[in-house]
Amino acid sequence: MIDSDAHSAATAPTAPISRPCRSRSVLSIIALIGAFVFPPAGVIVGLIALARIKKTGQAGHGLALAGFMVGAFFTLCALAVVAFAGLFDLAMAVVNGA
Repeated sequence: MIDSDAHSAATAPTAPISRPCRSRSVLSIIALIGAFVFPPAGVIVGLIALARIKKTGQAGHGLALAGFMVGAFFTLCALAVVAFAGLFDLAMAVVNGA
């Protein structure tokens, strides 16, 4: 039978191995915030951030991708609303005979 106290005393606990911390891309954070404030800016800055992250290896790929996707979604929604409003106005003009 193995004595567990003798085994634990022989192998002292060690500190966890620390990895070097990669810096997070500031552009990726700006892209995500910009996607909610001004969606086209989120798309543009998100694409720039993704290119820089690929080149430099910084952290923040997910934030940049989210900024791009949220910005693209809101931009497309805004374009759809504008197109629908234009078509609705055109239809109302035809119905009213203007």
